[in-house]
Amino acid sequence: MVRFHLLGQSTRPVLLYIRPPWDFSRALTQNYAFSSIFIVSLCMNVSERVSTMNDHHFQNLRIEGFPTHMSRLFDDLAALDKKIADRWKIRTRDNPKHILSTADIDFILADVIRSARTTDITEKQGLAIVMLLNASLAANAAKSGPALDRVAYYVNIWEKALRLNMQPIVDVEDLLPIALFLRNGVVSRVIFKSPGTKISYAPFDYIAVGQLILNRDVQVFMSKTGGLSALADVSGEYWHEANLFMIYNMEARERRLNFVHEGTHIIQDWEDVSSFVHEREADAFIAQAVAELTLYPDAPETDDVSLKSLAAAKMVINKTAIDSNKDWQTAYKNVVIAVGHVYKQYGVRVNPVKKGEGASERTKYREIVREITIANKIRDAILDKVGETLNSVLP
Repeated sequence: MVRFHLLGQSTRPVLLYIRPPWDFSRALTQNYAFSSIFIVSLCMNVSERVSTMNDHHFQNLRIEGFPTHMSRLFDDLAALDKKIADRWKIRTRDNPKHILSTADIDFILADVIRSARTTDITEKQGLAIVMLLNASLAANAAKSGPALDRVAYYVNIWEKALRLNMQPIVDVEDLLPIALFLRNGVVSRVIFKSPGTKISYAPFDYIAVGQLILNRDVQVFMSKTGGLSALADVSGEYWHEANLFMIYNMEARERRLNFVHEGTHIIQDWEDVSSFVHEREADAFIAQAVAELTLYPDAPETDDVSLKSLAAAKMVINKTAIDSNKDWQTAYKNVVIAVGHVYKQYGVRVNPVKKGEGASERTKYREIVREITIANKIRDAILDKVGETLNSVLP
């Protein structure tokens, strides 16, 4: 994987080119995502960011999988989606160095926009869109910002309308990497009681989430749009009403952190605790920040939510995140305020108990946690006994 951080500012992935074949089981937790990926990272407002760049930043840029012969671009697009290729050819006069504008995107994607009202974006359509964006970026990245923003605008609409070709992951071998990730050392330091939701989080809770996924009590869906879904504002989300975990972003770092963030929401749902949106999100961002500091000790503070979450996470790691510590209470409140500025849902309460559900989810969840706790106590007892035996026989 090649990742470009432009100008050293806070970034999010906005463009990638992916070459099949797909390999879910390896891609979910490895340091690469779905075979070959080219990623350019830009800020939340792409057009503002790239307008400050000079062409020399990109003069040596080489795009994985991009055709070296200009005359091949139309053929490559046509092999993926003939309608997109034809409209691109009309608009650009078959010029691979054409710098796309907002109006160009509207024209080229007219058929896709129309069909997305009733059908999903296909993987080939997504690959074609990414390919033509790559061509424009290679021609002039600084002037391609508005086109990138426009595609991102449509991707966010399609995400909210569930048109990003969400495919279920059902095979155990494909689900297992998620469960294994949630039981490794990354979450071993996530131990705190939320001053807001009053939920206590511990590593066993995330192991239980992994078990819920393996049991298919929580169904996992992944977007297959040729990498186009990476333009969405969200990298993943959990729908508590239907117990669906939706994965959009395939960049390794974001994917890992998202597992912990959405895993925290799964815990909240299955604990059946009613609480406010900004407090639920604060808990998830703090848990995510703990995982980020565990994986990447020099994690950057990319925005105010990140800044406040990382500060609170350091207290969790240092084991000072306790009710009696006023600094912890302040740190948590700061995260809640920062999250509130982003989500703007103050006063909105989430009741995770579905109609007619009763306490069934909480009962099942706590039984899983109890079994995990017992299994770990047995393991610890056996290890202690082995240690005592070895000490008695070894000189």
